[in-house]
Amino acid sequence: MFCSSIGAQQVFNGVVYEYGTNSVVPYAMIFAKGKDVGVVSDKNGKFSLVSDKIEALDSITITSLGYSKELIAVKDWKDGESIFIRTNPFQINEALVTANRTKNIKIGITGAGMKMLFVPLFMKQELDKNDFIGREVGVALKVNRDCHVKKLNFFIALNKYDNVKLRALFYEMKDGRPGDLIVNKDIIFNVDIEKGWYSVDLIPYDIYLSKGQQIAVTLMTLDETNRNEFFIYGRLLKNPGLFRRDRALGEWDISNGGMALYLDAQY
Repeated sequence: MFCSSIGAQQVFNGVVYEYGTNSVVPYAMIFAKGKDVGVVSDKNGKFSLVSDKIEALDSITITSLGYSKELIAVKDWKDGESIFIRTNPFQINEALVTANRTKNIKIGITGAGMKMLFVPLFMKQELDKNDFIGREVGVALKVNRDCHVKKLNFFIALNKYDNVKLRALFYEMKDGRPGDLIVNKDIIFNVDIEKGWYSVDLIPYDIYLSKGQQIAVTLMTLDETNRNEFFIYGRLLKNPGLFRRDRALGEWDISNGGMALYLDAQY
């Protein structure tokens, strides 16, 4: 094994490239399954995974939206590894939406309400940490009709960044928490407003959902350099439906409540 070490911790450094083109893959996800450790590569595909939980018989998984998974055994790892991952075209489920007979629906929480709360991506007391990239917060949503998703909307309670880069992810719910990704396309955008509703156009991503489907929609931070506060409006609810994980692809923390986040869709 040719990873470096810091005390009892092991350090896995590398750069992620696209197979066949040799272009870097920004914001790829690197993790050891079942170890609650992971990182997201930077905009140049570089990463450094540091952990004392990874053992010699484990494997490191490298992937990104729109790519297949690449597994490398820890014992075969070489420090500064150049990793090549293959594109994986994703076949969407087709849904029939008749152009001249469509109706609009909203899926999710469209207002903060009276019992509101602040859902943090970053808080002031955390600003000395260096593992912000890859943090996720999100909510569970129930789909009541077959539909075509047009837009993602969420309400920013406080944003002290001039500009912060985020990624939206769509998961199938499994055992009460986000499971497998159901949208295999990278939805990355920059937020530059201090407060209020922010919308992301999802039409280019061809997202179709099915009646009865239970999904989770999350926001992942991809900001690499800035250090500031960011909160989203939420709502106190009786049932679990608010998800958070502080490191890339780690274990989910689940709490009662939801975020002021909804999807505009047509059926």
